[in-house]
Amino acid sequence: MSKAKYSDPTVETVALKLNGGEYELCFTFGALATAESYLRRMGHADINMLRSFDFSGLGASDIAPLLFAAMLPKQPKTKYEDVAALVSFKSFEAILEALTQAYVKSMAEPEKNEVSEHADGASD
Repeated sequence: MSKAKYSDPTVETVALKLNGGEYELCFTFGALATAESYLRRMGHADINMLRSFDFSGLGASDIAPLLFAAMLPKQPKTKYEDVAALVSFKSFEAILEALTQAYVKSMAEPEKNEVSEHADGASD
């Protein structure tokens, strides 16, 4: 999977430390769409990544897909199976906090100079 597909240089990342590893999380529309498509091909026919953002109705089956989508922009070679293995009762609180922060940051308006710098189609 190509990093450019999910990249949005105006979205800030959130660091998540789990099991000795550190991951950068952020949400982009491209990453959500890619994760949803991939998971549907894997047999998760009812997955809807946008509905997963309703954290008040978040179910156990929503955590790994959201974490997967949040990892794709900065860790494009991430495998869903590896992400799912990171989710446990012990890691749940840290994951939920990081996902919430990543969601909030993804919705923030970029500063005007950030938008103009990337308006010409350049990416990192």
